Amino acid sequence: MKTLRLMGMTLAVAALCLGYASCGDEDELTINGGSYDCMLNGIYYTLDFEARTAKVVGSGRKVVDIPSSIYYEDATDSYYSGSYTVKSIYLSDNSGITSVTIPSSVTSIGWSAFFNCTSLTSVTIPESVTSIGSYAFTSCSSLTSVTIPSSVTSIKDYAFSDCTNLTSVTIPESLTSIGEGIFEYCSSLTSVTIPNSVTSIGKNVFDGCSSLTSVTIPESVTSIGEWAFSDCGSLTSVTIPSSVTSIDKYAFQNCSSLTSVTIGASVTSIKDYAFSDCSSLTSVTSLNPTPPSCSSYAFSGVDMSVCTLLVPVGSKNAYASATGWKNFRKIREGA
Repeated sequence: MKTLRLMGMTLAVAALCLGYASCGDEDELTINGGSYDCMLNGIYYTLDFEARTAKVVGSGRKVVDIPSSIYYEDATDSYYSGSYTVKSIYLSDNSGITSVTIPSSVTSIGWSAFFNCTSLTSVTIPESVTSIGSYAFTSCSSLTSVTIPSSVTSIKDYAFSDCTNLTSVTIPESLTSIGEGIFEYCSSLTSVTIPNSVTSIGKNVFDGCSSLTSVTIPESVTSIGEWAFSDCGSLTSVTIPSSVTSIDKYAFQNCSSLTSVTIGASVTSIKDYAFSDCSSLTSVTSLNPTPPSCSSYAFSGVDMSVCTLLVPVGSKNAYASATGWKNFRKIREGA
């Protein structure tokens, strides 16, 4: 755990007044072994003197309400004095923070911005934010819910992974894809609704979400990536819409409570181990009259003598002779 350290600090010029932070250029200020330029109300900043922007780099407070701008006063060169807009945040590994309010001046939450902030229970993301970076909230193990505003168009890989107490999340209609591992190992997440704007579900997105009992995949989705829902041990049923054309390898591997699967009519490819070790699976419905290309290992670990395969009228013989399907002992028409 990292702690705040102030080394060689001179406060002769530093002052707090009227909501502004002021510090002199001769001060040698460090936090977590790195330098900073200003401190206001327990929040530490570095400054970009050319762009006139500020970056939050630390805080000694539990509740962090970040302002949209701060004022810097240079005792030796007035050129550097003035208002600096807060544009970015990096509070990684700060275990003391419980709540953060991000100002509207911030448009992007960067890489690892709140990584391993293990006491963080709530965060307010403003409508100004358009992107959330990789690992931005990874291992925020006390975070229980998060609302992603409709302004967000991009969420990078593993942004909320390993948030083990996250129970609910709102995914906005502004997203068109859900990237790799975004909610991986969010073991308390119980349900999720994917909006109609999303066209692809990436690799490992919900991998290890062991409390996930239901998921709604919209008609807009065309592909489901590797390990997308693997090890979702509480998921009992899933309907793959007709818009989906491929189900990648290990997509639903080891969903041990999964009892029924409906595979849409447009699915043409089911890769290795897509439904392997779904040991409770008793019903598979495939709506495509032509058997999708299916790996011999797609249903590995499923009891083919118990699980019923329901297919469209007139297609039983085709499925009974197709690789990956012919091992089902109960093939019935009527899907």
